[in-house]
Amino acid sequence: MLEGGEEATRLLRRWGVHERSLVGFALASRTSGVDVEHLLALWLDELGAEHVFAAQRGLIRGVVREGHAQEIAHRAQAFASTLYLGLGRPATTDALARSVDEARQACETARAGGERVVRYASIPTVSFVLGQLDADQTQRISRLLDPLRGVEQQPELIETLRVFLSTNSAWGESAMRLRIHRQTLAARIRRIEDLIGLSLSDPDDRVAARAACVGRLNPSERRRGPRRMARPSSETVDQRAAPASEPVVCPAGSKTMHWITRSLFRSHESLVGTSVVTSNAESW
Repeated sequence: MLEGGEEATRLLRRWGVHERSLVGFALASRTSGVDVEHLLALWLDELGAEHVFAAQRGLIRGVVREGHAQEIAHRAQAFASTLYLGLGRPATTDALARSVDEARQACETARAGGERVVRYASIPTVSFVLGQLDADQTQRISRLLDPLRGVEQQPELIETLRVFLSTNSAWGESAMRLRIHRQTLAARIRRIEDLIGLSLSDPDDRVAARAACVGRLNPSERRRGPRRMARPSSETVDQRAAPASEPVVCPAGSKTMHWITRSLFRSHESLVGTSVVTSNAESW
């Protein structure tokens, strides 16, 4: 069904679901004492909704109508034990995989940040925030990658960095996409870290590196696909933005790059009027 197309539509119709747009969800419990699968089945029965979900390793993933998604969110918020619910954006039957994966990421964000319900659409994206910065600010951020320019392996190092960040720092998947051995990938990552002065195992540094990669693109390219902003666990980001005159110095080390992370989140907060609480950087 998650592959979409006519087969997905046919299966959904067989199960009594005729809507062309559905919402992906992911539900988990903080403790193993809650039978989340049974609980969800009861909720769906109360709503008169079809059971289109699957359970794997304590995580329930599925799709529901938009109205039912709101009702499940209300129940998750009010439930006695702590539940974590992630909701994707509405998707047509040929794009359900995208919505369910968004829900999974939102659920991970909820779990890491201690929030009961998180909607994928509410998670700030690097591309979105960069779009609110002026050209000078964006250029300063993208300047983090300046040390990679002019080196002998510049094109492959930049591509390696881009792929490594886009796979949530997954070594196996990155090596497979780049068609190189994992040892070669490790050597390139060490080379990149040495040149730009960041540690790609550090959540804040991954935000800075991703922002620099996206900042290199022109605005139309940034809008092609959202990348979720990485957010380190459970502490609220310092909301004091760095002075406008503060230069980017490379190599710099992790702590001096925090102003970039603060500035990005600060820009998002000023737009949506809410405080951004950080979560697991693996939601990148």
